Amino acid sequence: MVPHLVIPLMLYTNQYKTNGENMFKEILELGFLCIVFGGVLWLTYFATKKIGTANKKMYFNKNMEIIEVMSLMQGQYLYIVKVGGSYHLMGCAQKGNMTYLKELDENQLNLEENIGTSFQEHFIQFMKGKQVLKDEEKE
Repeated sequence: MVPHLVIPLMLYTNQYKTNGENMFKEILELGFLCIVFGGVLWLTYFATKKIGTANKKMYFNKNMEIIEVMSLMQGQYLYIVKVGGSYHLMGCAQKGNMTYLKELDENQLNLEENIGTSFQEHFIQFMKGKQVLKDEEKE
């Protein structure tokens, strides 16, 4: 059984011993494939970045802004929309079916900014909790 495994290995290594040019061509081919792969990754990054900035521009308007969204049921939402200087309540019952409900008074709305915590802050709190648990186990 051992000769069956050794003979192909010998043939493979002998191929490069007799023909060093063939090995050089394969190394060049591998380098070329690495360059092509890097180029494809770069093009993917560039295209994703370009599409992301185009979508970002679409959602940032000067005169219109979605202030708040509340889900009522699956496919049913209430929107508070700021158009110019006035606030409006809109309803969405199904895909593409928007209903204007009423204009809202700015004094009735709670427009405080809800500043969410970042992932970094959550991670730090998580690690502190783990550290506290480890310290409690030592005592």
